[in-house]
Amino acid sequence: MFLMETKLDYLDILILSSLVRNGSRKVVANDVGISERTLRRHIKKLYTLLNVQNDIKLALAAINAGIVDSYGNILT
Repeated sequence: MFLMETKLDYLDILILSSLVRNGSRKVVANDVGISERTLRRHIKKLYTLLNVQNDIKLALAAINAGIVDSYGNILT
């Protein structure tokens, strides 16, 4: 189970799910219904929590941590 789970809110999990499915920040922002600026703030938080430096590693870390599967389905 993901150790940082308590520090992730539902929006963070939706962002990770959409990022795995879509890959594009613009599509993720539209999919989740937030501005690109808000998305950048959440992505920065997620980079820190998952100790990664880019979106691809963020998506892989989310999959490896059991937050989402490789199709973007939420597991937690």
